[in-house]
Amino acid sequence: MPLGQSPPTPLDGDRTGFDRLYTAVTAGASYHPYPSILLRPEIRIDHNDSSRAFENKSDLFTATYSVIVVW
Repeated sequence: MPLGQSPPTPLDGDRTGFDRLYTAVTAGASYHPYPSILLRPEIRIDHNDSSRAFENKSDLFTATYSVIVVW
């Protein structure tokens, strides 16, 4: 199961419009229920340590799911 953390971004807000430190943590998994099907769920949380950059909140939670069929 992959687990990663994004490197810190600049504190001045040049790229986002909101200053301070952004952090992101992502976790995902891969599952083969059949040889030709791959299921990949993933969750991610983004955090800004002092600004409310995500619709007036300091955190953003994202969940995704992909299905790959090989033939």
